[in-house]
Amino acid sequence: MKNREQLLWIVVTALVLGLGFAAFSSWSHKAAKMPHSRQLTADRTAVVVDQIRNMAALTTACFYEDKIVHEGKYRPQMRRQGRRGPSSSALHNILGLGPGREGVVTDSVETATLIFIAHSNVKAGFDLSGLTQDDIAICGDTLVVTLPPVRILDVVVNPSDWELYHRHGSWDYSEIQDVQRRAIEEIRGDAVRNSLLQQAEEAGCRRLESLLVSFGFPLVRVEAAPFFSVEKM
Repeated sequence: MKNREQLLWIVVTALVLGLGFAAFSSWSHKAAKMPHSRQLTADRTAVVVDQIRNMAALTTACFYEDKIVHEGKYRPQMRRQGRRGPSSSALHNILGLGPGREGVVTDSVETATLIFIAHSNVKAGFDLSGLTQDDIAICGDTLVVTLPPVRILDVVVNPSDWELYHRHGSWDYSEIQDVQRRAIEEIRGDAVRNSLLQQAEEAGCRRLESLLVSFGFPLVRVEAAPFFSVEKM
């Protein structure tokens, strides 16, 4: 009898331990499958800032253009207008160009011509180096990131990208540099007018949201501060 009681106690103990171990295993398995990112706390924002700032300049859209640049030098040239008959208007009489007189007209004559084809690449995106913890907020389970305004990061026209199509007259190095600088500003304006900044902003927010989700944050919203009107042109 005593042996049967001992055996029963052993069986019950084994069952209790077995059920406890099974329950613990099931809970551990579920916990392992649960995303750790649910534990979203303020102390993780510093990590997010570091991860984003490490990307520095984030290019999210490009604009390509083959820009024709035409620059000329002009000088005034005086030429005489033929005699006017008695039908000259009162305005001509006031200007001293009435009957019996010759009019003098000033024309502009091109003395030098420079034509380039600039093969350009305009890059737009975000400068993330200045991101701070103030740009990160936690709303419930959602991580909210506010990016700086989107902007033109660079206008790339390498020396080999300036294709000289025509050159006439005298041009010194500084004059050519001025022509190229003005052309780059025109290319920048062309990119903005073709909605490059809007495209870069949308693409950048989507890309960063996907990146942060891959870091383990389940709910992410990325938005950008309005870009400056000087960039809108």
